Order: sequence, then C-alpha cells, then structure tokens
Amino acid sequence: GGADSLLLLLICSEIFEDHIDKLVVLHFNHKARPSADADEKYVRGVCSKLGVNAIFGSADNPPKKKTEAEFRAMRLKFFEEACARENIAVILQAHHADDAAESVLMRLSRGAGLDGLRAPYPISQAGALRFARPLLDMRKSEIISILKSAGYSWCEDETNFEDCHFRNKMRLRVLPVLEKVAKGFVGGVRRSQMLLCEDAQAINSVVEPLIGACCRTPGFPRSMRLSGDILAQRAFIRRALVCFLASNGLSEKMRASAVDKFVESVYRSYSSNGKKPLKASAGESIIAYSPQDFSLHISPRSSACFSLKTGLGEVILPCGLVFAARRINLEPEQKRLLLEGKNDDSTRAVLDLSAAAGCLDGEFLEIRTRRDGDAYAPIGSTSPKRLKALLSGKKVPVVQRKSIFVVCNCNGEILWAPPIGPASKYKIADSTEVLELTLKNKDIQ
Repeated sequence: GGADSLLLLLICSEIFEDHIDKLVVLHFNHKARPSADADEKYVRGVCSKLGVNAIFGSADNPPKKKTEAEFRAMRLKFFEEACARENIAVILQAHHADDAAESVLMRLSRGAGLDGLRAPYPISQAGALRFARPLLDMRKSEIISILKSAGYSWCEDETNFEDCHFRNKMRLRVLPVLEKVAKGFVGGVRRSQMLLCEDAQAINSVVEPLIGACCRTPGFPRSMRLSGDILAQRAFIRRALVCFLASNGLSEKMRASAVDKFVESVYRSYSSNGKKPLKASAGESIIAYSPQDFSLHISPRSSACFSLKTGLGEVILPCGLVFAARRINLEPEQKRLLLEGKNDDSTRAVLDLSAAAGCLDGEFLEIRTRRDGDAYAPIGSTSPKRLKALLSGKKVPVVQRKSIFVVCNCNGEILWAPPIGPASKYKIADSTEVLELTLKNKDIQ
C-alpha cells in the first residue's frame, strides 16, 4: 500500500496487461500499527480495481518487541507458504535507491564486507524464494512525483516518521545531512554498489571453480576440503566459509566477529603448517577446521549420545541431518553402478531386504551414536573390524569422529556407519528390490 509498492504494482499491471492472471499481490498485515487494517483494505481495493489476484496474510500473535528482524521473519514465512501453494516463481520488491543508501550506511556501521555493501541485490535467493528489485535505481522523490502526476494516492506508514528503529534513524537523521554535505550522495552509493558487484563477480570467477571442485569431500555429509589456492588467501577462505555455512543453512548463525577470527586462525594455521584443529560456534553447531586434511566440518554443539528407533520414511536426527529409509526397485544401470562401487557411502547405503531381519514393518532400525567396541565388516572386508580402525583407514579427521553414528537393524547388527560403506553381509543380491538408506542436510532439497 505504500508509494513504492503501489508504483511497482501499477508498472507490472501495465507490462503484464495481457497476462494479468499471472500476477499476484502478496500482502502481510503485521497487526502492529493502528492503520494496518486500513492499509489492507486499501490494497484490496487497488487489486480489485486493477483485476489483480491477491493473497492476504496476518500475524496471529504480533511480536511484543517490534523489531525489523521479527517482522521480516513473519513475512518470509508467509511468502514461503504462499509461493509453495500458488507456484509463484519470483517476488518483485519495490526497494529503491534511498533504501539502498540506508542499507549501505547500516552495514558500514556493522563492519560489512563486499557482499554486505552491495546489497540489496537486483536479484537474490532466500531458500526457495527468488526476489527481484527493479526499482533500485529510482529515487523516492521520483516515485512520489510519478504517482502525484498520475493522480494516485497511497498509504503512509506512520512509523516511518518515528526514529525508534535503526533504519528510521538513518533515514530521518543521517541521510538528509549527508545529502546536504555531499550532493548526489545516493547516486554515488549506487555507483559504488555497481563497482562492488563487478569486483565480487571478478573474485567469484576465480574462487567459485575452486570451491566447486572441493565443496563436498567424498565420505562426509557436511564437510568441505579446501585447496592450497583457497587457503593461501584470506578473502578466498572467507568466501569458502560463507559458501559452506550457506549450504548448511547456517548463514545467520555465526557472528561477523567470529567469522573474522576463524578466517584469520585458518589462514595462520595453513601459513605456519599448524597441526591443531580449530573450532568456532555457529548457533547449535560447531564449525571445525582440520589441518590434517585441510577440511571444514560441521557437527552438533552437543556430543551427547542418542539412540532412536525408526522405520520406512524420514526422520530428523539430533545432528540436524535427515535420515530416510525406503524400499525401492533398482534399475539395471543403477545396480551396475552399485556393484562397481560407484556410490557415495557418506550419504547413501543400499542393502538387501534381508538386512531388515524380517521386520520391515514398524520401527525396525536403530540409529545411535557410536560406542567403544563397535565393529562390522563393510563391503570389501572379509571380517569385522572395529569402527575406530575403519574411520582411521578412511582418514576421517579426529574432529569429525565424535559425531559419527551407526544404523543397526532390530537384531543390533550394524548395517551402515557413514562415511563407511554398508555391511558386506547384506550387500545386494539377485533381487532388484532393495532397502535404500540416505542422508541429506535438513535445509538442502
């Protein structure tokens, strides 16, 4: 209902005039302002007049502490549900040049780096949501001028004139002073962001192939092995760490100061041929660097033992991974690849149905943390070996071994211990119907 989003809607309704049924307005009522309900009513009227479909959501329990972060989380949840239900491809947002300048000032005060200072991006991704911001080069004054000349009125958020939020303080107190002192300040910020985007693209063109080549270390579900080219540059280490955190849904779980300290520690460790593992907190997880094989690992903060029973279907493990057990039919090509050993033992195990010991119904599997004395014979072994020896032979770093777990059948036999292969006793036989066990990160589809 604000001027920015109203102009964007009017532009879109004209551009997509012949496909107006493909356009949807998403409106979320935070229930946090006296005029919130009136704004929703206004939006309903505009959408009705333009013939545009609209989806409305509202806060069931408005947060007592009205912070931007809480409001944003509420909106994102609404967006995710609406986009999934309606198969919405992209969300257009009406951020403009003044918004971008405010964001840069806010991020500068927090010590942002290259990526932070070039946001908001023209196109960005947040989980399954894709955002596009086509008005980033327009000034707020231009938007107001266009709407006035076209005879449109809009809703005004009364809290925009209160300096209770950090962004409002930048908007009301700081930005006007800077524009008086330095004419064209906002335009200068937009040019700087364009240059920073060019710099980021240049760096990414070098770093991303290096990260892509080592992003997932074979044998570990949540590990990344770093090359010497990455470890030789602080900026490259930072990029790799950011990529690793993002791929595991931990982007916002590690403080900027912690990232700085960890990057510096890894750089110094590599430069001085250090041997001591390094650790840092990321929410409920621990990020560890192993100089043994130059790799990053994620493990749960708590190393407490766990044991849970499960059957066919999915279950979320205490470590955050999603475990799934399925009864499937193997295609001939799939079976050939398995017999040739072309399988990622860290994320998938395929066994003969006899592994279930005749108990495919109900909770026939136990997933538990490893215990002293655990042993089994994985495919390729003729006799059982202690899990400790198997992990050592697989060169699993010590920092990773504490979070290793095993999957057992109802008789207590170990069927699989990622990243070791499945039990040799239950390797696939002649039948095409098999038991498939898989692991994936909860936040990665």
